[in-house]
Amino acid sequence: MIGRPSFNQILHEIDSKYAEDLKKEPCPHCGGSLHTASYVRKPRGYNVEIPEEYCIRQSLCCGQEGCRRRVLPRSVLFDGRRVYFRIIILLAVALKEQRSSGYTFERLRLEFGVDVRTVRRWQVMVRERFAKGDFQTVRWRILELSGFEISAWGLFQAFVKDKEEEAGMARLLGFLVEMERAP
Repeated sequence: MIGRPSFNQILHEIDSKYAEDLKKEPCPHCGGSLHTASYVRKPRGYNVEIPEEYCIRQSLCCGQEGCRRRVLPRSVLFDGRRVYFRIIILLAVALKEQRSSGYTFERLRLEFGVDVRTVRRWQVMVRERFAKGDFQTVRWRILELSGFEISAWGLFQAFVKDKEEEAGMARLLGFLVEMERAP
């Protein structure tokens, strides 16, 4: 499922929508107009070749002379400056949390090409994000609705259903992006 063109297209379309919405706003630095300045990233973690069109990081640039600063819209594909797709980071942490599935650090390394130290950093990062107040406000609602714990694995269980994996993963990524930007 991950790496299928349809899934990557869904995520790319969500990112494009975020960029279009942000483009309607003035530059946060000077108030000038924003213009498209997207670029191609070379993300890691997929075992299949991803078409270049799905590796585009949506970006905007201020058109005001003297400012020209870059503005990055929210993204379900990319997690900041990390070179792995956001879904790979979350999936690696979730699989490691669910110890009964047998996902050792070695298996994660073989599956996603990620170093043990990187997965450990991701575990800390995800744990810290979930501990933030943004996630605490929705924690009880998710627990109440789904009965799952607030962890990467619990979120996968709550959002991703058997027959709608792609849509569920897209909803999960959108949820995480919204939680990151909540004040």
